[in-house]
Amino acid sequence: MPKAKIKNEEIRVYLSVAQKNKLKRLAELSQKSLSAYLLEAAFTGYSDKSDDDNGTIGKRLTRIMKTQLVMTQLMLLIGAEQLKSQDQIMKYYQECVEDADNRFGRE
Repeated sequence: MPKAKIKNEEIRVYLSVAQKNKLKRLAELSQKSLSAYLLEAAFTGYSDKSDDDNGTIGKRLTRIMKTQLVMTQLMLLIGAEQLKSQDQIMKYYQECVEDADNRFGRE
């Protein structure tokens, strides 16, 4: 049986009562201790070389791309219903692409 890791380090965090209560509630909803919830939240999205070796980054990027495709398709469907014009949809799409380029840079 593997030996349990000893956790004897501590981090002190100062926050408001409302913030602490919100964190405690989120931990309860996740069915985790406050410490477990905070650790998971801190390391979600964190990656090191071992994550990359396991393909975690690629899986996350694939999930993001799938979500982006679904959202784009839904928005185009809604746009088609609202605007009733392919030209208006494409014009608005180009404006959105330009906005994204301005915010995040061009590829």
